[in-house]
Amino acid sequence: PGVPNIGEKTATDLILKYGSLKEIYNHLNELTPRQQNLFEENKDLAFHCYEMATIFKNVPLNFDLKSLEFNGTDFDNFTKFANKYELRKIIVKLPQNFKKGNVEEISYKEVKDLEIKDEEISIFMDIDYKDYQYDPLLGVAIHLIQKNEFFYIKTEDLGNAVKLKETISKTKINTFDKKALLNIFDKFGFNNLNVIYDFMIASYLLDSAFKNPTEDMVLAVYSKSLPPKEIGNTLFSSNNFKRTCLVTYYISSLKEKVLNELKEKNLLELFEKVELPLSTILFKMEKEGFPLHKKELLEFGDEMNSKLKDVQNQIFDLMGKEINLNSPKQLKEYLKDDLHIISEKDSTAFDDLKKISDRHPIIPLLIQYRKYAKIVQTYVNGFLIHIRPDNKVHCVFNQTGTETGRLSSNNPNLQNISVRDEEGKLMRKAFYYEDENYLILSLDYSAIELRVLASMAEVSALINAFNNNEDVHSLTAQKLFGTSEGIARRKAKVVNFGIVYGMSAFGLKEELEIPLFEANRIIQEFDLTYPEIKKYLTTVYEGAKQNHFVTTLFNRRRVFRETDSSISSLNYAKRQMENATIQGTAADILKIAMIKVDEVLSNSNLDCSMVSTIHDELLFKVHKKDVEAATSLIKNTMENAVQLKVKLKVEGGAGRTWYDAK
Repeated sequence: PGVPNIGEKTATDLILKYGSLKEIYNHLNELTPRQQNLFEENKDLAFHCYEMATIFKNVPLNFDLKSLEFNGTDFDNFTKFANKYELRKIIVKLPQNFKKGNVEEISYKEVKDLEIKDEEISIFMDIDYKDYQYDPLLGVAIHLIQKNEFFYIKTEDLGNAVKLKETISKTKINTFDKKALLNIFDKFGFNNLNVIYDFMIASYLLDSAFKNPTEDMVLAVYSKSLPPKEIGNTLFSSNNFKRTCLVTYYISSLKEKVLNELKEKNLLELFEKVELPLSTILFKMEKEGFPLHKKELLEFGDEMNSKLKDVQNQIFDLMGKEINLNSPKQLKEYLKDDLHIISEKDSTAFDDLKKISDRHPIIPLLIQYRKYAKIVQTYVNGFLIHIRPDNKVHCVFNQTGTETGRLSSNNPNLQNISVRDEEGKLMRKAFYYEDENYLILSLDYSAIELRVLASMAEVSALINAFNNNEDVHSLTAQKLFGTSEGIARRKAKVVNFGIVYGMSAFGLKEELEIPLFEANRIIQEFDLTYPEIKKYLTTVYEGAKQNHFVTTLFNRRRVFRETDSSISSLNYAKRQMENATIQGTAADILKIAMIKVDEVLSNSNLDCSMVSTIHDELLFKVHKKDVEAATSLIKNTMENAVQLKVKLKVEGGAGRTWYDAK
C-alpha cells in the first residue's frame, strides 16, 4: 500500500528529487508539514513495503545450470497431467521433437496389391476426412495386426489391386471413419467391407466436444505411445506414407483402451448397435444423393434477386443516396450519423436490427434485404456449386458434428434450408425426380423434443394430452392465458418449445415482443402449471454440476467444462445442460428409427429408399405405386422405434417435389 495519502505523482517527484526512500527520510525537514507527518507516522509501513517490492538476488539455489538442460518432455506424465486438468489443446500443440524416450520405428512397404490373410486389419486413408467427397485420395495405409506389418498402396494402384479386392471382404476392419472408408472404397470397386470399429465415432462418444476430430487431436488425447522421432512438429499430415501408416498403428494399438472406456461409461451398446450400423445407412444415402435441378434453382434465384433489387431501390429512395448495404461499417455510419437511431456501441447484425424495427421505416426494409441476400447467397449460390452431373446433391452427413448427437450435413448443408418463411420453402420446388413415377416422401416426428421432455420429466398433464391426441399448445394456452384461441395458442407454442430449448425470460420477451415482467410472469406460471418440468431440469443441472456431464435416455453423454466459468457462461451452460438430455434423446430416437426403417425397407418388396434426413425429418424416394404402403410401413416403424411414456407421432406426405411433400 505504501505511505497513505502519498499519491503516485507526489511519490515520483520525491524519488526523482531525493533518489531513494532512505534519502527522503534523511530530508524530511524539507517536506511540507503534512508530508512530514505522513512519512513519520508510517515509517515502518513504508520500509516494509519497500522490502516487499525488492527483488532479492542472494537466494541460495540447490541446483546448477547443467541440471536445467531440457532433454525432452515425458509424454506419458504430460498427457496424464493435461488430461486431468483438461488442457487438451496443449497436448496437440506440444511439438513432437520435444518428446523424449526410446521410440519404436514403424517400417512399411509400398505395394501395388496386397493379399489379406490376417483376421483383423486397420486402414487409414491419406485424405482430408472433413471433405472426403471432394478431396483427392493420395493413398491407403493398411496394418496387418497379427503380423504387425504395415503397407501403403497409392491411389493409382488401388483400383487394380485384385488380390486386395478378393480378400479384404473376408477380414474384420478397424478404421478412423467408417462412412468415409465405405464411400471412397466403393468408388474403387470394393464392396461388402466388414468394418467393426470406428476410432473417430468411438472418441466422439467419449467426449462429444471432438467435433469432426482430426486424427492428431484424437490420438494425442488417447495415446500412451510415442511416435517415431522423425515425425516432426505435428502428429500427422497428408502425403506422407509413414505418417499415414502410423495412424493405422494407433487405431490398432489403442482400440482395446477406447473400447474399455466405452464399456465403463455404458456407451458400448450405443457405439455397436446404433452409431456403427448408422454409418452404413448414411453411406448409402450419400451415394444415392438427393435430386436438385439447376434450372429451377436458378429461376428461384432470379425471383429472389428481383425482390432483393426492389427492396434495395426502396432503401436507396428513403436514404436519398446509395451505399454498400453489405458493408456493416457504411450501414452503421448511416444509421448513426444520418438517422441518429443507433449509437457507436450498437450492432447492425440481423437480430439486432429486428430489435429496433420500429425506430424508422428503413429498418424493416433492411431486414427484408438481409433475408433475400441470405437466400441468394446461402441457398442459391451455396447449393449450385454442389449439384453433380446426375442432378443431385451428395452431401456429407456428419455423425460427429454436434455435441448433442444430432446429425448435421455439409457440401451442402441441408439444415440451412429455412422452414419458417415461405421464400425459404419455395426453394424446395427445385428438389424432384426426373422420372415422374417417383415421388419424394417426407415423414417427420411431431414435437418430438416436447414429447421426450414430457416422458423423461413424467409430466402427467402433457403425457395424457399427447397420448389422447390432444393439442398440447391449446392445453398450455388455456392454463396460462385462460383461452386457447388465436394469439394465445401461438404464444403457448412459443413457450412450450422455448422451455425445451432453455429459453430465458429475455428470450421469451424478444420472441413474443412483450415486456420483460410479462415474460417472467409467463415462465413462473408455466412452472406452476407443469412443476415436474422444473424439478426435472433442476435435477439434470445439479447432476451436471457435480459430474460435469449429462446423459440421454440411451446413455449418450455430453461433457460440460463450463461449471467453473464466468456467470454469463454459466447461464449459457445451464441452458445447454438442461436441454442436452432432451435434444440428445430425440437425436438417438431418430438414429434408432433410421436403422429400423432401413431394415424393414430392405426386407420388403417396396420400391422405396431413404435418401436424406434433416432435423427430425426423414426423406425417401418412392415409386407412385408404393406410396401408400411405404408411408404406412415407415410411419409405423418410426412411431414404434422406441417405447416412451408418451406415444410418438409421425406426420408428412408424398409429392412430386419436396415442397409438395411438406
